[in-house]
Amino acid sequence: MKPLRILTALAVMGVVALNATDTLAKPEPRFKLLPFGAIRPAGWIKAQMDQDARAGILAYFHRCWMVQNKAYELRGHNPAKKDKQSEFWDGAAEGYWGLSLISNAILADDPALKKRADEFVAGILKSQDPDGYIGIHDAQKRYTPGMIDRVGHIGFMLQGLLDYAQAYGRKDVLDAVERAVQCDMKHFNRSTPDLHAAGFMVMSYLQFLSELAQVTGKKEYSDYATFLIGSYNTSGELDNPIYSDCKLPHLLDAKRPFFSHACNTTGTLSLPWIAYYATGDPQFKVAGENAFAKFDRQMSVSGSLPGDEDNQGRDPSPEIGIEFCSTSYLVENALIVGEKTGGTRYFDDVERAVFNAGMGARLPDGTAHAYLKRDSEFSLDGPGVFHREQYSPAHEPFCCTLRMMSMMPTYVSRMFMKTVDGKSLAAVGFGPATVETEMSGTKVHVEEKTMYPFDRKIEFHMHPDKPVEFDFLVRVPEWSPSVQVQCEGATITRDGEYYVVKKQLSAGDVVNVTFETPVEAIRWVNNEYVLKSGPLVFAADLGTIPTKYDKFPSGHTTQEMSDGKLPIYGFAPKDPDKWTHCGLDGLSKEPAFGFKCTPVQTANPDQPWAKPPVVLQGQFNRMRGKTKVDLVPMGCTVLRRVTFPVGYVQSTKKKGTMVDDKTSE
Repeated sequence: MKPLRILTALAVMGVVALNATDTLAKPEPRFKLLPFGAIRPAGWIKAQMDQDARAGILAYFHRCWMVQNKAYELRGHNPAKKDKQSEFWDGAAEGYWGLSLISNAILADDPALKKRADEFVAGILKSQDPDGYIGIHDAQKRYTPGMIDRVGHIGFMLQGLLDYAQAYGRKDVLDAVERAVQCDMKHFNRSTPDLHAAGFMVMSYLQFLSELAQVTGKKEYSDYATFLIGSYNTSGELDNPIYSDCKLPHLLDAKRPFFSHACNTTGTLSLPWIAYYATGDPQFKVAGENAFAKFDRQMSVSGSLPGDEDNQGRDPSPEIGIEFCSTSYLVENALIVGEKTGGTRYFDDVERAVFNAGMGARLPDGTAHAYLKRDSEFSLDGPGVFHREQYSPAHEPFCCTLRMMSMMPTYVSRMFMKTVDGKSLAAVGFGPATVETEMSGTKVHVEEKTMYPFDRKIEFHMHPDKPVEFDFLVRVPEWSPSVQVQCEGATITRDGEYYVVKKQLSAGDVVNVTFETPVEAIRWVNNEYVLKSGPLVFAADLGTIPTKYDKFPSGHTTQEMSDGKLPIYGFAPKDPDKWTHCGLDGLSKEPAFGFKCTPVQTANPDQPWAKPPVVLQGQFNRMRGKTKVDLVPMGCTVLRRVTFPVGYVQSTKKKGTMVDDKTSE
């Protein structure tokens, strides 16, 4: 890499004036977001979000001691503070909580949660200073020389307020958000070279600024995001062990793997793309492509980035822990890149992460989750188990707990997007949902009926107020070799990675989509095989025997948090020997070792993660015979195995049978 090119790119990113980019043609994003609240959950997603709001940790987290510290309102001066964490973590927890509370309150049907969100927003607005400042610091501590985290995760707080403003048409809330950003722009800009954007600030604030620019139509906010990206890239040590992976020089080095704190890496994957679409400099596109090429090489079986907590350049072994934070940040940043580029692989990444890493690290009822979760997990019980690996209603620090709460609202809110010209509506993420929007001046309601990802069929029911013509786009996932799209009377064509349905749509029209979802056998880095169908990875379920605990590491209790209703769990396997000495049939001539995807009748389709409606059925070689097995979606499991060796059972004249558990081509 030539040094001159790197320096030029760094100048473009805002360290020097942006004049050099004035002559560059800026690319136009493929999509734009719909206002938060326009897309709403349905089916199993709605049932899960309602359950989380009613009886999961979401229903109790307002009682958390760090939220009760009220860092934003009291500016770190709370004489009743109940923990020893710094004000940074108080502010981070409250910022995370702001987004989780508000986004869920908008999308879930729970009056108590909505009331808490209304009161929370009112309290934050009341805390805003006359100059617009929203945050946790007294005047003398703000914008002081050095690395500025800007309250760590202020971006999540402001994103929550922005969601609230859009969902309820609250111009006063939007005005408060803009005043807060204008205050930052006044005190932290190109004329303050002694201030630098730190690694946690760029995991939420810049992404929020990109959306604020879109919502308001004000380019100054995307320009400010670009300036902050430049500040981040040229401040601090290049090889800082926590947050250096997505600094520009490292991304331009295509061979350098990810080493840093995994959530800091996934939380900054969108930065080069934000800069590319703001400036037009092609080096940012190269950096952005390199970022996801690196992710592809180090992606876990479940679709996230391993790191317990740092990645350290390791291959993605299924026995390395994954932070829930890393998964949620990946979802947010991949959605941003998908919105800008239109690339379907980014939406594929989102779904794999949500339905495998995300669902596979929480209990279906939302009462507990793991902070660190291995893809293959054999036991979580006994004195040697790290507390962050147990299933707890709230882990300390609370980042992963709160990131778990906000993941599904984020996913739902981006399932549909419009093309930038507003003429087309695109289904980019799949699952049961509804969307309300306007197309060509006509109100349109679309109902997406499906059990996806457990079913390969989707129906989009169209309900415009009156007949209206617009293009309806359907994403073609990379994992589906063939997609059938049907709509009576429509012209249907393939345009790159999307099918385009052209028709004057009327109430009652239905777009039917059927994906081909073959079972894939993917050889993994441990020389074993992963079995996958569509976006779902399948696992051998070891079963669980739970042990309950009642104390958090800090000494706080589950009684304090939830009146003891939500315990901390350790888990032992029900049958630890069930999957030992097992292997895939190396002599099978069938694809994917003969495993077939089979639907299963369930009593409650609204709880598919508690009892899966689909399994992979096949045979394993075990000892000197064969045994029939059902593998289940890994998101339905706690203790599991997700990679399998190849075993051989062969007839011989001398011995009769033999077993070879070594993996083979």
